[in-house]
Amino acid sequence: MIGCDIREANETTQNILLNKVLLAINQDVEGRGAYRIKPEPQWFHDDVFIQVKVLSDGDLSIGFFNLSDAQREISLQFWDLGLPYASGYSLDLYDCWDHKPIGQFKERYNPVVPAHDCLVVRAKVVR
Repeated sequence: MIGCDIREANETTQNILLNKVLLAINQDVEGRGAYRIKPEPQWFHDDVFIQVKVLSDGDLSIGFFNLSDAQREISLQFWDLGLPYASGYSLDLYDCWDHKPIGQFKERYNPVVPAHDCLVVRAKVVR
């Protein structure tokens, strides 16, 4: 879309380019890069992965990516984020595409992601 006027873009493209939640994650003031987590089960290859970015306010941005040809359940174990079950902390998740709360989860989160799609959530650590 280089050189394209946003007014000429279709509604889907506008929703992507003007998504304030995703823009805030991308333009976080500390500019930290994301790190990659390989989810369980181990038989997934490079076509299924998780990216985590620590934000300046302490929240986490978590992307679940499925580049495969079939839908996949992608399991994020919170200990991979340094948040063991015994800590008493949970993650309060917010869907950045649908702009709605997902809920609080303790220990793990296992979304089903359609083929060639992604889910991006913003996570707050809560007690």
